[in-house]
Amino acid sequence: MTFDKSFFKTLQPTRITKVRIENDDYIALKGKGTIAISINSNVLYVPDIDKNLLSVGQLIEKGMKMIFKDKSYHIFYITG
Repeated sequence: MTFDKSFFKTLQPTRITKVRIENDDYIALKGKGTIAISINSNVLYVPDIDKNLLSVGQLIEKGMKMIFKDKSYHIFYITG
């Protein structure tokens, strides 16, 4: 999820209008689309969040591997 509309290469409306966050509240969802990193998954446009959120679990389900080191991370497809 991201709040920054400029990240999107494509952005379209979605029938889903809310997304549940950690404290069980809901915030408005304004669309979905693709961004610069290609993960074969939709990215949600949620203008009312103040951070970009990346789901490690969903990336693993898509066949990716994450390496976290110091203050950075790398995302790889397992096949190379």
